[in-house]
This record gives sequence, structure tokens and C-alpha cells, in this order.
Amino acid sequence: MKGSILEFNVQRSEGVISGDDGQRYTFAASDWNADVVPVAGQKVDFVQGEGAAARDVYAAVGAGSAAGDMSGSMKKAVVAIICAVLAFFIPVIGLVLSVVGLILGRQARATAKAEADDTAALLALIAIIVGAISLIFAAIAVLSVMLFGSGLALLGSSSLL
Repeated sequence: MKGSILEFNVQRSEGVISGDDGQRYTFAASDWNADVVPVAGQKVDFVQGEGAAARDVYAAVGAGSAAGDMSGSMKKAVVAIICAVLAFFIPVIGLVLSVVGLILGRQARATAKAEADDTAALLALIAIIVGAISLIFAAIAVLSVMLFGSGLALLGSSSLL
């Protein structure tokens, strides 16, 4: 039978599936047969057990592969990395992109930890590190332009030219 996960509670190690037949089925973490943590909205295949129970729950083939199936924390982490990397190549707005990357990375990491999504938490940590490095480089670039520009102004006003 096919369906999608409505919720999964990590503390209780149980979840609820909405079957394509319109019924709701509960499942335990021991019935989950995938390498990823079950998340709300994830498409699954399962076998109907006794009553309203589901057993042998598998992530549907191709589930989680599209960007629309990514968790919110994963999307934030990806955007944070993009902002942090772009800060290296677009010096004019590099400071702003670095700060946005740091903020989104921090939010994504907090959300990922709450959702027990280790992959998103690691990606968010990478975004934070890259954002911090790009912030340092952007600040150095801005300072060097300011110093170089003021040096030219001093050189131009000198009587030596």
C-alpha cells in the first residue's frame, strides 16, 4: 500500500501514515526500513498490519530526491551555502551575502537538530563555516579597497605628482 507520513515523533519512536485509501496507520521505528529519518510529507510504501497498524514501511522509490521533498532545514542550509559561496565571487555585496549565509546557516542548524536531521545539520554547519570565512574575506576586500582608494587620493593631492 502507498501513503505519506503525517508525522514522526523521535522521542516516542512512532509515526502516523496517511494511506492512499484515506485511512491513517501508525508505525513504530522498528517497522521503518530506510537509511533516512522519516519526515512529514515523505512518500512511503507499507504493508497493512493488524487494525490501523503499518509494518514494513519503506521510503518510496525516488522519495526525497526532488527539491520539493527536502525538509525546511535542508533548504535553508543549501541557500546558506549558496549565499556564502557567492560572497567570494561578488565582492560588492559580499558582506551582506556572508551575513545572510551565517544567519540562515544558524537557523537551519537549530531546526535540523530539533528534527534530528543529521544531514541538514552537517550541511548547515558547513554553511556557517563557509559564511564565516567569506565574511572575513569580504571584510578584508572592502578594507583594502578603502585603504587603496584613500592612498590614491593622498597620492593625487601630493605635490610630488
